[in-house]
Formats: sequence, structure tokens, C-alpha cells
Amino acid sequence: MYVGLFILIPFLNVMYHSLKNRRQKEVLIFTFVFLTSLPSFLNVYATFLESWWIGIYPLTYYFIGAYLSEYEVKLPLKIPVLLLIVLFFSSAFNIFYSYSNTFSWPFFTSWEGIQNLAAATLAFLALKNLNFKNV
Repeated sequence: MYVGLFILIPFLNVMYHSLKNRRQKEVLIFTFVFLTSLPSFLNVYATFLESWWIGIYPLTYYFIGAYLSEYEVKLPLKIPVLLLIVLFFSSAFNIFYSYSNTFSWPFFTSWEGIQNLAAATLAFLALKNLNFKNV
């Protein structure tokens, strides 16, 4: 997968950089999140969205990374606080979902899941905002 993604990078960059403004890039990212991560969350108990597209989740991560490297993202809370909130609610949901059963590995806990996507995005933002000037 990583070799294929590496080979696709020039084409993905052309696709991303051909978009004219920030709003178009946000629509691209929202579309990829809708196709790859939202089905894993909405289909917990019943199928609401088709999950055929979840296999292209690395493209979602790639476009989010391209967006975050290009634009400054302002969040209402500090990023580590948001990351802890996401991790807390993801853990609570996973415990509730697997309560009195052995833990299963459904789609929402996998890499394409909305839980990991949110946590990875916030972790990337936290690392990006570290100050290394005094190191």
C-alpha cells in the first residue's frame, strides 16, 4: 500500500494543488472523510452507508496532511485537550460497545475509523505546533 501511495503522490499533488481555494480543498477532504471514515461510525449497528470506499483511507490521511501543512488551523480548545477528549470518548464508546463481550475489532476502531482519524489529525497538529527553537 505504501509503495502504491508513494507512486501516486505526484498525481495526488496535482489533484490537490489544482483546486483553486481553501474551500474546495475542504470539500475534497470532507468527501474523502464521508467515503472512508463515516461509514465505519454510522454502520456500527446497521448499514446506513456503503462501506466499499473505506479501503482508500490512506488518501484521506494524505489530503488532510497536505491541508494541515498548507493552512494554519485554529481550534477552539488547545490541541492536547481536544486529543484527550477524543481519546476519552473513543475509549468510552469502545468499552460500551464491547461491554460483557470480548473486544472485537470493528471498522470504527481500525485505521479507517473516525476515532483514529480524529486522534491522528489532532496528534499531527500537536506535533506540528511544538516549538523546537530552544532544542
